Amino acid sequence: MLRHSIIILCLVLASGCSRSELVTIDIAAAASTREPVEQLAADFQARTGIKVQVSLGPSSTLAKQIEEGSSAGLFLSADEGWADYLEKAGLVARRRDLLTNRLVVIVPAKSEVKITRLADLTGKSLQHLALAGPAVPAGAYAREALVKSGIWEQVKDRIVSGKDVRATLAFVEQGEAEAGFVYRTDAEVSKKVRVALEVPEDLHSPIRYPLVLVKQKPMRPEAEQFFQYLGSAEAAAVFRKAGFGIAEGKTSSGASVSDDAGGLFLGLAREDWRAVLLSLEVAGLAVLLSLPAGVGLAWLLARKNFPGKTLVETLVNLPLIMPPVVTGYLLLILFGKNGWIGSWLDQWFGIRIALTWWAAVLAVGVMGFPLLVRAVRLSFQGIDPRLYQAARSLGAGPIDAFFSVSLPLARNGVIAGVVLAFARALGEFGATLMFAGDQPQTRTLAIQLYDLHSMPGADYQERMWRLVVASLILACAALGISEYLERRGQRKLTA
Repeated sequence: MLRHSIIILCLVLASGCSRSELVTIDIAAAASTREPVEQLAADFQARTGIKVQVSLGPSSTLAKQIEEGSSAGLFLSADEGWADYLEKAGLVARRRDLLTNRLVVIVPAKSEVKITRLADLTGKSLQHLALAGPAVPAGAYAREALVKSGIWEQVKDRIVSGKDVRATLAFVEQGEAEAGFVYRTDAEVSKKVRVALEVPEDLHSPIRYPLVLVKQKPMRPEAEQFFQYLGSAEAAAVFRKAGFGIAEGKTSSGASVSDDAGGLFLGLAREDWRAVLLSLEVAGLAVLLSLPAGVGLAWLLARKNFPGKTLVETLVNLPLIMPPVVTGYLLLILFGKNGWIGSWLDQWFGIRIALTWWAAVLAVGVMGFPLLVRAVRLSFQGIDPRLYQAARSLGAGPIDAFFSVSLPLARNGVIAGVVLAFARALGEFGATLMFAGDQPQTRTLAIQLYDLHSMPGADYQERMWRLVVASLILACAALGISEYLERRGQRKLTA
């Protein structure tokens, strides 16, 4: 009897799990629709028992994920172009224009900056202008407005690109950018910013949010049901409360404004070649600047015991185990305009690090530093300490003994550490994007690859593959140089 009861209970639980899977649907929605979509998903679940999982992000990224086979049954885009992109790929079962929005210029709530027209953005007091990336609809609309107003050339070098419109909002909230372009609905959810200017609608393509029912095999009736619910009068009331307008009819899709990549140079587009050179420059300088401290700290950890040694080891190795974006965020807290150290540097010396070229150097240096220290430390630990003591007994001072005995014997470890740190710095993405931003002077190879992947069209995919090949060549070259130097060093030691 007990065995029968257990079997029945297992069957009931299995049936419940199976049913739970059947009534779960996914919607990929533009980041700017977060609050109303999450509310409507919860209301729909309470009404029907169908669970709705909401994935938020840039429309470009979400569309690419759907193309690559994500489980999303619906897609709410902030731009008609990405709905058109999926339609050309044969992935649209149904679509409807759902919402409208307004593009606005925001400034920090306590800012005294006055912006009455877009031309005011060229003022010298505005050092950074936050925009979403060129593949993100909000960023495309903003760039289009800047071009049509005739000030693009004057402000393009000040632009900081966020991965989506909410990241752009955060740049202004934190005071890292003096102004930025977001949707009105995004400005309304934050008390840390204020709207300085509504961008005239004739300066950019109409802002419309199409809702797409994604073509799946088999088609999900639950997704169709939620598609209908989002177009209902009840959902319209929720969207209006969040500041959205309700779309009527359909307009032609707007053209995005993107930076010109220029012609090919050594097989790469000029913009991509600049990203490669910038990565080499930033990674090389970061390793060079961190090398003295890395070698000194490695020797200290290998040879000395002192109070707090465990804490020092933990702090040095933290970037190895933390997500890179967390490291970037901590750097922003420390060295941002309103950060603990950054505010002091700005106030007393007028030095700003966040969202500059030096921020990229610092970010990649911090991420590569643990690998440098670990490799050099292991090398020092492998040296017989009696050799160092013998040099001291013969009259050599601590510094002389270090440079004449310890460092030459640890040469292979130093070379390995430098190569590992350089390779890690060359491929760094998360911390750099968070702390240095996506802007011309900080757009490294990894960030450029991310941007290209978010752009539609075969031309961008071809550029991305060329850049991938360039990355592989750089990695192989670094390893080859490391092997050569290490073997050369061993031959000299055995000679």
